[in-house]
Amino acid sequence: MVKKRIYTNLIFFFAVFLMVGIFFKGTDTGFFIAITDGFIVVSSFIFGIIVAFTMANRHSRFNALKQSLREQDALLLNVYTLSKVFNKGYAEKTRQKIEKFLVSTIDHHLIDFDKSTDLLNDLHLFLAKSKTRNKVQEQAKSNMLNNMDELTKIGKRISYNVKSKMMVYEWVSLITLACIIIFSLFYVSTGSIVSTLIVSALSTSLVLFLFIIKELNDLHWQELEWLWLPLGELFIDLRLIPYFPEDIFNEGRVKIKKLAHLKKVRVAHYIDPYPVMKNKQIETIEMN
Repeated sequence: MVKKRIYTNLIFFFAVFLMVGIFFKGTDTGFFIAITDGFIVVSSFIFGIIVAFTMANRHSRFNALKQSLREQDALLLNVYTLSKVFNKGYAEKTRQKIEKFLVSTIDHHLIDFDKSTDLLNDLHLFLAKSKTRNKVQEQAKSNMLNNMDELTKIGKRISYNVKSKMMVYEWVSLITLACIIIFSLFYVSTGSIVSTLIVSALSTSLVLFLFIIKELNDLHWQELEWLWLPLGELFIDLRLIPYFPEDIFNEGRVKIKKLAHLKKVRVAHYIDPYPVMKNKQIETIEMN
């Protein structure tokens, strides 16, 4: 889990800072302390502004992506529901094409979302070629095509948002300022137990901000709640077995027991290096 990984890293950094504080004694020279105090004030002010702006920007991107994905889920489900107006065979073909698209988006990394566009276009073309026999089917076809137009627009927004990552210079600025602040804090530390604990806690807090920004930037922040659980529910609504990539379990990003309510899931095992999917194996797991 992301939270567990962050906590583990924070404990590690706190221990490191604690050791540094024990063995590194600050200076007692008034002139240098005054200069260092100035560094702390200026660096902290700039760091705070950049962190506030960056987190607001990352949250805005994060929320926009969540909204787009949920809109996509609703439209795909609506397309499947409307396809039932025709016949069981037609609805089944529609569902199969929707499943292929969803599976492709899951197999690929989120940043490669646009690699699944061809499958969405294939669904669009299939619906556009549909022959209608009455006004009800005509209306259903019109609504499905409108949904597909919206899905195309949403796909463009998703592709833009997942690729909108932080630039290298932004990371360099944040890390440099954090290092200056941490060094300055230890430099003015008196070396006492209380001072060492406070400086270590403050330094760990700076690292925590960087971890949160990284998780938001990599779209791993609370991904179980905003990505995998909604996808699992969508598969169920489509009367399909939920499908997940093995990476999210192997990397500890999601605990499989968190999906126990789904009763049955499919897990994709990738034999070849990404992005080759030719020899992937799919395992069906009963969630007891």
